[in-house]
Amino acid sequence: MEKDFPKVAIVKKISQSTFRIEVSNDQIIAKPQTYYCKMSSNMRIAILFLLFTLSTAATKITSPPEKKSTTTKIYIFLLEDCVISQYYTLQLRELHKKYASEEIEFIGVFPNRFSEPKTIEQFKKDYDLPFELKYDYYLELAIKMGATVAPEVIVYDEEKEKIIYKGRIDNTYFRVGKRRQVTTTAELADVLEALQNNTPPSTESTVAIGCYIKYEKD
Repeated sequence: MEKDFPKVAIVKKISQSTFRIEVSNDQIIAKPQTYYCKMSSNMRIAILFLLFTLSTAATKITSPPEKKSTTTKIYIFLLEDCVISQYYTLQLRELHKKYASEEIEFIGVFPNRFSEPKTIEQFKKDYDLPFELKYDYYLELAIKMGATVAPEVIVYDEEKEKIIYKGRIDNTYFRVGKRRQVTTTAELADVLEALQNNTPPSTESTVAIGCYIKYEKD
């Protein structure tokens, strides 16, 4: 709600014309008048200070906050029928809930010519993924980021056009079909924590374990 400022009327002669200056809420209006009053130098300074203060306050109240833009994108390469991709959906939901913001955006990418928009949408629904899923039919994004398997994560700095981290989500899988009983590292979470704290990530790359992305040409 905008604050109502008291209406202030000031009469001042400018050149050969006289103006009535009215300040009300966030408006400052100068109206021609047929009279004016004389003011001392101190009064003029006080009135100018009052006008500046009121106009600045009105601007602060009415100006919308500046919207921050996304500076880091978390690309997660996935395949609908890959068991390892399916396994990590719960962890991805939790990471998104904790770290997603105006500056950090999660995007799921499907680099598979056999995928279809409806199968990707079904995957999103089945695993309740809260972030955008994109179809990379021509594998352009996969090639640009150098993704080789799914799931594989690319943390990309949009401003610097630089890959911050590339690799696995954690070390649960040490081979396709083989999982550790206890997960001992969580690289993606560590990178996101570093970004949130404005510190450099301790790890820049790891080897991702997953289903191979097919790059053969038709």
